[in-house]
Amino acid sequence: MKKVSKKHLEQIQELNKKQVDIKIALGETVLMENDIDSRVKSLVVDFTEVQTDMKKLSKDLQEKYGEVQIDVSTGAIVEQPSTNVDKDDNKGDSWFYSIYTK
Repeated sequence: MKKVSKKHLEQIQELNKKQVDIKIALGETVLMENDIDSRVKSLVVDFTEVQTDMKKLSKDLQEKYGEVQIDVSTGAIVEQPSTNVDKDDNKGDSWFYSIYTK
């Protein structure tokens, strides 16, 4: 029986192994992608629910307090939002929540 040379057999085996490894990696990547897609869809649903809850709360707060702004860090009702941006450290604690309905 004829056989290929040892060198060619090693090359065939090496390339075959690489091909199998790539197929496995591709399969794992597709599965991860599906997991990510599912997570994204779930987060979009969660975000939409929070937006709906925020709109309901905004309406309730507007009925109780009128057109005001609330400091979300302290709960203080503020007549005018701060216009001094020099003091804003971008930590989110100086953000004001406007009560409004859309």
